[in-house]
Parts: sequence; structure tokens; C-alpha cells
Amino acid sequence: MSRLRAAWRARRQGHHVSGEQSGFALVEVIVASAILLISVVSVGAELGTQFLSISTSTNQQAAAGLLNQAMEEVRALPYTFVTTGLSLADTTVTSDTVNILVSGQTCKTNNTHIWPQQEVIPCAATQVQAPFNPHVSTQPIDGVTYSVAAYPSIDATDTGSGPNVYRVTIIVSWHSTQAGPTQVSAQTLVYSAASGCLTQTNHPFAAPCQPFLYAGGSSGGGYINVTPDASTGNTPISGDPFNSIELMLATASTSEEIEQVSSITGSAQTSGGAINATQSQSTGSVAGTASADNDPGTARNMSSSASVSQSASTIQAAGSGSNANWISTSPGTADSGSSTATASASTSPACNDLAGTAQMTGLPCGSSNAALTGSTASLLMGLFAQGVSLGTATIASVAAQPFSNESFVGRYASSGSSYCGSTSGDGCVHAGAQESFGTIELAGLPAQFITDGAAPPSWGAGQAHCPGGNYLLGVTSFSASVSSESGINAANPSVNVPMTGGATPYLCYWTSTGYVAVPITWGVSTPSVTFPTVNATDSNVSTGTVTVSITPELQLNPTAATTNLPSQCASVCSSSASVPSPVQGDLIYEVTQGSTTLADLDIHVNLGNLAVNTSYQAAP
Repeated sequence: MSRLRAAWRARRQGHHVSGEQSGFALVEVIVASAILLISVVSVGAELGTQFLSISTSTNQQAAAGLLNQAMEEVRALPYTFVTTGLSLADTTVTSDTVNILVSGQTCKTNNTHIWPQQEVIPCAATQVQAPFNPHVSTQPIDGVTYSVAAYPSIDATDTGSGPNVYRVTIIVSWHSTQAGPTQVSAQTLVYSAASGCLTQTNHPFAAPCQPFLYAGGSSGGGYINVTPDASTGNTPISGDPFNSIELMLATASTSEEIEQVSSITGSAQTSGGAINATQSQSTGSVAGTASADNDPGTARNMSSSASVSQSASTIQAAGSGSNANWISTSPGTADSGSSTATASASTSPACNDLAGTAQMTGLPCGSSNAALTGSTASLLMGLFAQGVSLGTATIASVAAQPFSNESFVGRYASSGSSYCGSTSGDGCVHAGAQESFGTIELAGLPAQFITDGAAPPSWGAGQAHCPGGNYLLGVTSFSASVSSESGINAANPSVNVPMTGGATPYLCYWTSTGYVAVPITWGVSTPSVTFPTVNATDSNVSTGTVTVSITPELQLNPTAATTNLPSQCASVCSSSASVPSPVQGDLIYEVTQGSTTLADLDIHVNLGNLAVNTSYQAAP
């Protein structure tokens, strides 16, 4: 019995030991599970935060990209697009109640404000350029829709005479159900100096002003224009009413403007004729133009060229009937010319200087030329007295050879060239022009006066340096050239009459006893010349007594060359040179037969002008 108890006790003790060990293992499992659960929950929370952060960062990066894109679009716009502001037709304005305070139902000119600056947003009907029209746009990226809004406003701190300073605000926003930022924004100031950037045409981008350079040249543009004598109110030619008749001479011009971008233009025009009457007529005056720039925002090319030629004819104003009075104009019958404009001068198309040398600078250049060729250009008049012709009277005749006009402009950035020879830094611009013509005769008598010997003493007689013919006033062998430069180390302007290598030109006029030849080399000091009135009478039996009276109202013109060089060219440094028509003014031409006025004309004379001007201003 004792053994049995002992055995039973021993087994009981053994079972007791096993039970204690099992309970301890369960507790460990529970504790370990709790620790694991806490760890898993902590890691999950951390992962959720990281996932949220990654999502937010991705949205911000996408928004920042759209922000930069919109800001670059603004910076690439012409300054005038920013100042124009929003469009009056932009339907997104009225719905943008968060950032815009609109007066009324639509965008009102200079009456719209942006928050929080409370600055005026300009508005205009002409704005069509993104990102200002529409000023709010949307862009989906990876399932998220982003709103991009642009606000141009007048800077409230700009106290100048402007406004010149504009603020552009770009806001990119998006919708998110998660915590974190949902908007990014940036601002930039756009400025154009009122006295710095001289032309908005050549400052198209919203960026600081660059050095400004300009060069322009023109040659020719002369004309002889016949109108009624306003002092009497008579019909210009009896039985032949007209308002005016004109002979126009050839012309050539070029110009270039350079700042942020370069723009170059040129034109060449042949001689021509025009009659302004009940039925107006015209002939010749064929024009060719060339234009180029390096502005990527325009449709113009880097280079262009044009050529002109004509086959003109005579046009006439005449009365009715077989013995009707008439007047006619005849330009050159085979004029020619060309014009070239390039933002990067090379061999094609060639931009030639006045000596015919192609400029290959890779910089802006322009050249134009026009020449009177073929037959002599003229203005003629035919009159009848008592039904009998008085013969032809030459009002003006212009010999075709040599007669040419040329102009040239170019930019140079380094020394060693034929122009702007020692320039550096901002460089220099050069402009040149020249013209030449052979013989011009003005105010001839009707042919019958010469045949009948009724011309004044020595009229038409030969004289050294003067043409022999039927005229009151003549010009022979005229030529001139001018040049101008502006910029760093620019040369002084120059005037040459005659141009280098040319023969001495002369002004010939009848003095009542014969002709006098005056050298046209007077420069800035014109000689004292008195042009006498012509009175000639022809008492032909067939035509009756006919009288011609020619009253000169003419002046001689001086040449000019000027420079303006303020310190450091902080304001505009300029230079110019000019040779106006050597003789200019009016000839009152009257023909009477008894008490009948056959003709009463005002002949206005301008033989053309040479002019060049250049300017430079350092960047403000």
C-alpha cells in the first residue's frame, strides 16, 4: 500500500512538472505575437506615410514641370504681349473667382485685380497668345488633372512714368484626397525701359535691354512735278484740264535695326510717270522690296532679295480735237534694280557695298540699287496758237546714262573691316549711299521760238561744262556719296561731291546774256546765284504774237554732316550725312497768245536726295 502511494505520488509529481512547462510556452507565444503585431502595425504605418510622401512628391514634381513650362512661355513672349494682358473674350476669367476680382461679368480693361497683390490686370481684345488666352488651362498627367493659371498684372510698386514693370504670376494646382500641398506658384517681373529699349519691334522678348543700333540710307527720289499756277487760278493748259503730271526718278533705300533681334529692309524703285486728272494714269515706278530678320517669332526669313525691271511707256493728258494742247511724261524705258536684306551676310544672297564688294560678315546687311536706263526720261508739252503748232517744249529731260542710286547698311563686330575699322565690344553700324546722273535740262522754249530765232540772246549756245540745247537750267556730271557710322570707335560721317573718282559736276543757267557754269562743290556754303526771269516773244504771222515767261523761284542747297556723341552713349549717340537736291524749287512757266493764256504751269523741281543716319545706345 505504501508502495502504491509512493508510485502514485511520483507520477503525480512528474505530471505536475510537465504542466508547468506547457503553461510557460503559451505565455511566450502570446507575448511574441503581441510584439510582432506591434511591429507590423508600426511598419505599416511607416509604409503608409512613405507611400503618401512619394505620391505627394510626384504630384509636386509634375506641377513644377508645368510651372516652369508656363514661365518659359511667358519669358519668350514679346513685351507687348505681357502688357496686353488677358483677353476680353477669355471665358475662363469670370469663372476664376478665387484669384481674380472682376468688375462686371467680363474682363474689363484695366479693371480686373488679382489676389493677394491687389494689382490691376490689363485686358485687351487682341490677346490671342497662350498662356494668357485662355489664362487657365488643364493638363492630365498620370491620372491627375493639373490646372495652370497665368496672371499678368501691373506692378503696384512701379512709380515711374510707365507702367513699365509688369508682374506675371503662374499658379499650378491639382486636387488630392490625401494630406499635403496641392498648389505651386512662382512670379517674375517683366520690364522694358522707357528710354532704353528704343523699339519694341526689336525687343520682342521679356528680357533686359540690349545695345541698340540703327543704320539707314536712301538715294534718289527726285521728281519734276507740274501743277497749275496757284497764284493765278488759270487752267494749267488751255483745253487740257488736269491736276498734276509728274516724272519720278529712281530711288533706293535700306535700313537695319538691331537689339534683341535684327531686322533689315530694303527697296528699289524704277522711274515712273503719273497723271492726276479725271482719268488718272501711271506708268513705270516698279518697286521691289526685301526684308529679313532673325526673330523666331516672325514669318520672315533670315535673308531675302528682290529684283525689278520695267518696260514703261509714255502717258499723255490732252484736250479734244486734232489741234489740242497736250502734256506728256515718259520715264526710263528699261530701268532695273535690286534689293537684298539678310540677317547673316554671306555669298547668297550677296549683300554688296557701294563698291560692289560682297560682305561676308555673318551679320545684318542690306543693299539696294536702281538705275535709269534706256531712253531719256522727259516731260514734254505741245501747244497750238490759232490752230498752228508751236512745236514741242521740253519741260524736263533726264539722260539715262549714267543715272543710278545705291544704298548700303551693315553691322560690324570686330576690327579690320573696311567699315567700323577699329570697333569692338557692342560693335558698330555703317550706312552709305551714292547717286550719279549725267545731264538734266529744265524749262525749254517751244521749238518754234528756236526756229524763228525768237529765243533770248545766246539761248542754247555752247559753254564749257554746259550742254548745248534748249533750256534755262541744266546740271551735268553730278555725283555724290555719303557715309555714317555709330557704335564703338565709329568713324566720322563724310560727304563727297563729287564722289571719289567722279568728274566735277556743274550747275549751268542762262544769265540773260549767256550761260554760266558753277561747280557743284560748295559743301555747306552755297554760292550767291541770281536766276533771271526769261521773257521771249515770237511774232510769227501764222500763230500771232506768242510770249513765254519763265520765272525761277529756286534755291541752292548745302550739304550736311552731323554727329552727337554724349558721354558713354548712355543716351543715343547719332551720326548723319546728307546731300539734298543741289538745286530745288519752282519754275513758273506761262505762255500767252494775245489775251489768251495757253499755259500757266508751276514746275516743281527736286533732283533727289542722299541721306544716311546711324545711331547707337549702350544697354541701360
